[in-house]
Amino acid sequence: MQDEVANLLWEQSWQVFGESLSKVLSEAFTSYKRSAGYDEMQRLYPSAVGDEAFQVLRQALIQQRPKVNGESSHAYVELRGRLKEHVEQYLLRRLVLGNQVAPALRDALFAADLGV
Repeated sequence: MQDEVANLLWEQSWQVFGESLSKVLSEAFTSYKRSAGYDEMQRLYPSAVGDEAFQVLRQALIQQRPKVNGESSHAYVELRGRLKEHVEQYLLRRLVLGNQVAPALRDALFAADLGV
């Protein structure tokens, strides 16, 4: 997902879900099934997802994986690449299905569904 689209996704997710974003993220983490193989760690910064969404994401990650150390700090959150992609696709799909999304995000979901 392009950076501009990802930024818009996180911004709209916070606007639409607000404090319930924590529950939505927990659902996304729970629905993720890790496949075998090496997966690079990717960092998410508050500047990329927004301060409020960053705090909710950080808390949801800590609640979901309390025994994992080093995956988050106050400056960033680290997620495996496929987990990050899954979470973003989950949020995108929830926003589009709720019909509460900017056209650029609807186009991103359509492109992802087509494999473009």
